[in-house]
Amino acid sequence: MAQRTLWEADNLQRITEEFTQKGGGRLVIATTHMYARWRAVIAEFVAKRTGARTEDMIPQLIAYAALGAAVAAYEQWLRDEGEELEPLLDVAMGELQRGFRGHEPGG
Repeated sequence: MAQRTLWEADNLQRITEEFTQKGGGRLVIATTHMYARWRAVIAEFVAKRTGARTEDMIPQLIAYAALGAAVAAYEQWLRDEGEELEPLLDVAMGELQRGFRGHEPGG
């Protein structure tokens, strides 16, 4: 998941640079669409692991939380040129993992 997030972050940075020069309205739409795809992938993964349906509360909650953690890591990375994105993502996702204990299969 971290590698896909890194790839998406690179795409987001490229899109940001492109649309900052041409007009911002399309950036919001592109970002919203990309975030919806991320959430869907994460919710599907969680649902399969937990035996829930994708649209159930826990898979959706974890999907939104994971997106928030990824965005927080990405924004930290943008603020601090000395930071590497992958370790920031690892820290953010690790914090989420601790917060969602008990929702693992058989948990």
